[in-house]
Amino acid sequence: MRHGLAVFLLALTFSAAHAGDDWQYVVRAGDTLSHIAERHLDNTASWRELQRINKVADPNRLKPGSTLRIPYALSGGSVLFAEATWIRGEVQRIAGGTATPLTPGTQLRIGEMIATGAQSSATLRFADQSRLMVAPNSRVLLTHMLRDRQSGQVATTLMLEAGAVESLVQRGEKIDARYEVKTPTLNLAVRGTRFRVVVDSTTGMTRSEVEDGKVLASAQGQEVALAAGQGTYAAKGAAPSPARDLLPAPTLLAAAAQLEILPIRFDWRAAAEARQYRIELLDRDGANQVDELVSMESRARWASLPDGEYQLRVRAIDASGLEGRPAVHAFALNGKPAPPILRHPLVGTSLGGEKVAFRWARPLGSQHFRLQVSDTADFARIVAQVKQLPGAVGGIDFTLPPGRYFWRVAASHKEAGWGPDSAVASFELQAGAGVALPSAEQAVQLAWRAGSEGQKVQLQVASDAQFRQLLLDVTQTESRANFVPPGKGPYFLRLRRIDPDGLATTFETAQQMVLSESR
Repeated sequence: MRHGLAVFLLALTFSAAHAGDDWQYVVRAGDTLSHIAERHLDNTASWRELQRINKVADPNRLKPGSTLRIPYALSGGSVLFAEATWIRGEVQRIAGGTATPLTPGTQLRIGEMIATGAQSSATLRFADQSRLMVAPNSRVLLTHMLRDRQSGQVATTLMLEAGAVESLVQRGEKIDARYEVKTPTLNLAVRGTRFRVVVDSTTGMTRSEVEDGKVLASAQGQEVALAAGQGTYAAKGAAPSPARDLLPAPTLLAAAAQLEILPIRFDWRAAAEARQYRIELLDRDGANQVDELVSMESRARWASLPDGEYQLRVRAIDASGLEGRPAVHAFALNGKPAPPILRHPLVGTSLGGEKVAFRWARPLGSQHFRLQVSDTADFARIVAQVKQLPGAVGGIDFTLPPGRYFWRVAASHKEAGWGPDSAVASFELQAGAGVALPSAEQAVQLAWRAGSEGQKVQLQVASDAQFRQLLLDVTQTESRANFVPPGKGPYFLRLRRIDPDGLATTFETAQQMVLSESR
């Protein structure tokens, strides 16, 4: 365990252990101990015990905004739990000063804390189905999770000590949930909304932005009402700033909904008022954080990302540190298994014969191949296809009438399903007899899908699957290369893509080819 976290745990041991024995009630105007006992305790006569525990001088004169400790044993409501539904990276559950790794499905009690590490995040779900996304480098204490005995209302209170959280509070059909996020500087109370809270652990500055619904922010005896599209901030020991309008959502530029090639890149129009941008990558439903970063550039890129459906959210950050409204873009990435590298026939080939020998390299682990042949470049009309060629096959011969054709291949994997199509190759078939075979020239031509403008591809060919014995290693912008084989093989091929600024992907899954006598 890192030294900083160990020191923090020692400081937390006492407060967390006792926070789990009772919950905190915030006194409202007009409250008396007997009224509180009627609403929240099993026995109304237990107000005397509240008076003793909290050392209240006059049970009929309580200061609004002050807090009372209410032991679970006296509570008239049912104690609730939170559930960890999503974990990314290093997330700790801290109870009684002891830290253990938090895993999905774990139930969390009042008095327990969640601590996320760098590049880590977690999502919690509460009894009323409200959700809390905990950002990296954050500490959140669960201080109150109860259901009121009489009204059935769920009340949840969190203490954000450092970092950031985003809350999505459900609006009930009959009774809204009471939901509060407290920080060392600012307290926020909501009813049915989506909002963010950020605590700077160095300066103590707290910021909050409301995306939907309403939030009441309070500090130093002053309150600020926030509507959707507004935010506030407060320094330590200071009142909250007046409500400020958040910066508008950035304008995304040419954002595709279907992506197949890494790296993936998103650009947006730079805003003069923006000092930085917060970029979040969420899952399909926007409920769990996959990745986040803060950048001064008006772009975001990922060189490595699992296939799946995602949401991109981008916010502009103003000079005060408040984050603006989000630009949201849904997209799907389907890049695996890697598309086969084509061998024959390639673009510009002119063939003569009754049959065409289609050849490609086989991505290792492929279950099936799908070959499509069309007489149009957009494959609007398929003239020949085989949907499930065995994965051990790296080619097939097709009888076709004379004409101009386009072809492509895709591979499937038993776990990933069908991957993207390969590069599209075209050829001319002239009337003749026999099979239109690859050239008997010594060099083997290889072709793959072109990337974005200026992107380079590093292609390696080896005689072994571990790529210890390299026979070819080239880096180029062209999407074709020649390879001079020393024999029939087998040979192993792999490639990776490199953006103009040097951002590089990992190598794709290796592919295998075996050359026959006829190539």
